[in-house]
Amino acid sequence: MNSKGIALLVVAIVVLASLFFFVHVTPPGGPIKIPKISPPKNLTLNYTFFQNETLVPSVLDTDNATIYNFSYTGNLTTVIRGTLTNASTGNPIVDNYAYLSIYPAGALSMLISGKFIFTALRGGSGNFFIKAPGYAKKLVTLDLTGKTIWLNLSLEPAIKYPISGFTEYANGTIAGNVSLEFSGFFSTIKLITLSDGSFTARVYNDSYQITTHDTYLNPLPKPYEFNETGKSVNNFIIKVYANGYRFNVSGYVKNVDGITLSGAHVILHYYNNTALTNSSGYYRLKVPSGFSTLIAYKTGYGFNKTTHYFSSNVTDFNFTLINIDPFNGTSGIIPPSLYNSSSYLANSSSSVNYSKKGLYILDGKVTDSFDNLPVAYTNINFIVNVNGTYFKTNSTTSLNGTYMIYFSYPGTYKILAESGMYQPLVFNVTISHQITSYNLTIIPISAFIHTFNGTITNSYTHVPISNATVKALLFGNPAYFVYAKTNTNGSYTINVPDSNYSINATAPGYKPNQSKTFDITKNLTVDLTLVPVNWNLTLWTNELIPGLTVNGVKSSLSGSGNYTSSSFYNLSLKAVNVSSGLTINNTQFLIIYRISGYDYYKILYSNSTGIVDMGSMEGGDYSFFVVAVNYSQAVFTLNLNASIVHKTQFEHRQMYLSHIVLSNSFNSTAQNRSVPASVLVITNSSLLIPMYATPQFYGTNFTFNGWNGTFNFSYMNMHFITLNFSMRIDGASNTTTSNVTPYSIKVAYDTQTSWFYSLDKALAVKEIAGSGNLSLFAVRGSNTILINVSDSNHAYSSSCDLTNSSPHAKIFFNVSRSNETVDTSVFQNLGNEGNYTFILNLSTGSLVIGGNISLNLNSSDIYLNSILQNFSFATQVIGSRTYSIFTLDQLFFAPGNVTMNLIIPVPPNHYITGKFNLYYYKVNLT
Repeated sequence: MNSKGIALLVVAIVVLASLFFFVHVTPPGGPIKIPKISPPKNLTLNYTFFQNETLVPSVLDTDNATIYNFSYTGNLTTVIRGTLTNASTGNPIVDNYAYLSIYPAGALSMLISGKFIFTALRGGSGNFFIKAPGYAKKLVTLDLTGKTIWLNLSLEPAIKYPISGFTEYANGTIAGNVSLEFSGFFSTIKLITLSDGSFTARVYNDSYQITTHDTYLNPLPKPYEFNETGKSVNNFIIKVYANGYRFNVSGYVKNVDGITLSGAHVILHYYNNTALTNSSGYYRLKVPSGFSTLIAYKTGYGFNKTTHYFSSNVTDFNFTLINIDPFNGTSGIIPPSLYNSSSYLANSSSSVNYSKKGLYILDGKVTDSFDNLPVAYTNINFIVNVNGTYFKTNSTTSLNGTYMIYFSYPGTYKILAESGMYQPLVFNVTISHQITSYNLTIIPISAFIHTFNGTITNSYTHVPISNATVKALLFGNPAYFVYAKTNTNGSYTINVPDSNYSINATAPGYKPNQSKTFDITKNLTVDLTLVPVNWNLTLWTNELIPGLTVNGVKSSLSGSGNYTSSSFYNLSLKAVNVSSGLTINNTQFLIIYRISGYDYYKILYSNSTGIVDMGSMEGGDYSFFVVAVNYSQAVFTLNLNASIVHKTQFEHRQMYLSHIVLSNSFNSTAQNRSVPASVLVITNSSLLIPMYATPQFYGTNFTFNGWNGTFNFSYMNMHFITLNFSMRIDGASNTTTSNVTPYSIKVAYDTQTSWFYSLDKALAVKEIAGSGNLSLFAVRGSNTILINVSDSNHAYSSSCDLTNSSPHAKIFFNVSRSNETVDTSVFQNLGNEGNYTFILNLSTGSLVIGGNISLNLNSSDIYLNSILQNFSFATQVIGSRTYSIFTLDQLFFAPGNVTMNLIIPVPPNHYITGKFNLYYYKVNLT
């Protein structure tokens, strides 16, 4: 897929997502019932989850990977990057894009040589889906902690699943030769059914909307949605409907105030059928049976689109239209209560001429009534009421107090001007020319005006920053602000009335400082500092990369100078391999530079043309030390006095193929052999260099191309204790072997009874007999082992929490089979029917699981009445027999004294002899 195709596909995704949110569809049985799931109290769906977020249709990826299952811990920025490869070929997935989602949030990333990058704005843990068109999605669990996550994954090529079925009319008769389209999130399938209505197709695992494209059919069949969930679908019936007009639909078109609108259009979408509302706002038109989409619109208003299933005549099918925003620019509809607009503009609708669209400007000067000075650098909201809908735009006044707002339509407007520091002002103005001027005089909300001033400086060099913006934000709903610009000495002055303010500063090339809150009731001095954007002060507390020393790098930076101007310039490096002359693309670089006696660093990536964008930097004399993982360093000085691209040449390092062998130090007899992905990271490097290997139970082999130096590694896997070790490369290949110790649970048992265990995280199940020790392979964190004794339906569980400091647990498990017997002498009943009772007093001394009763006697019907520690089983008929075994599947009670009664009715002139044997399991588990 080429770049243009990808761009169009991304646009299609956004458009498709929008359709899911704006098209209201009512199916035949009423609205589709969607289970209500309450989101976490501290994470609502109004929050943006990803940077550059896109909408996810409600039918896509909602199983497992939902925001409701996300454990939210706070607002953190986490970068998620890595590579997607084709699992079949091992090659990176190119000319494509990656999609990361946790419904309903999602984000797209272009795949450059298979590499992707996402930015999450929320901290916590949860399950996410990552997928690429043409490949099967993969579920991943991510912990978003604010640190960069490296996620290298292999995706299996997507599989198409067969789907077959028939098209038929509503009465069940065959509908042949029907054109069908399955429109999915990532793919679209078109087909024509055979003359008998049958069709077959193969579709990817996706969610589809079904439409028909025959003029004689209604475009929306039943069903109109289909989800392919990863299995074959047979006998899929799609009902289609003839488009002959059968039913009358009528109603009114109104505005937000409920006033009917004449001359509004109501059209039947997909058909050449339309109606025009009369002087009363009433319309009527005919629609076919089945699903139809109706659209109402009128000049000066937006449109209202509704899809409905029609099976009879419908009246009062009404539409409400919202006026078009009369402003042009940053504007939009607002709730009237937000700005208390209703109290000022109620019953005062502006009259807008929507027939003359153009660009109209309203400007003027805003004066403070208290001192008659211009109101400078102040945010003012302008609000109008158009037929009950409130619209707003805003303008920030200039140094001399002028404002400017834009209209798209002329008219007579009643405008409310609001600023949190001044009382609301309502004025009338007629917009009929390209530019209209109207001056405003506004009254401060407080008669007490105070001045706060100060200086803005560079946090590292303490040099004053000119042209910085200092903003005072007034708390409230809505919030308003006033700001000032610093002069060449970095100084500013702002006049504000009494109130609480949040004050912060920004400047080109600097990070915004953290806002500080002040209760300004008197004149105040507020000095602020700013950190250069993307600059990180190098404290030399960390090692660089193997083969380099701190002193060596510092000496390479000795040629630096000082800042020579407060102007900012864009600096980029073009990385070139000196031997081949080719650019070094998609590679990570460590850049250390010195200016004015301070050392800074950046870690950046070159793009697909070898350009490393360092961003905006102050002019001055810099010295640079630049190095990449597989390339030796480049050292140079630069006088930055203009935006430039600096060609930087690198020698490829001499590399040595080395091997790292990790072996499991623990010989487990468990059957759970597979473990999740294993990662090895070089821990003493300023550049993060992760390596991945296919995990195995008994060990993992890593192959590493390294250069001369000592490398410190950290092995990470949820099944093994984190291992730190080193390897030295000195002019030749090397091999190092280390043992890794898994988290484990040891079960010591002494029994001849067969039993079963199940470990929840590893899903291991195995029957055990005999006596000895069983070692189980576990995971870091909470583990639960379930133990079942044969011929029992009950399990006993034990949980243990494994950590780096306590990686092993031990459980002692002992099962013994016990037997209790009661004999009876001959009992003969010569009178009325009587009962003979076996009485067994049982003192278990331990947990009892399962068991059975065997009877060897000569009698008629036998009734068993078991009394187990205040829990009485219902009386059960065992039946007439001479020998029987009755299994006590429900027998499960804690240590203590138990009385069991076996009651046997003996008819007149009958006798009974025999034995009552109880067998049960006594379990000790610690």
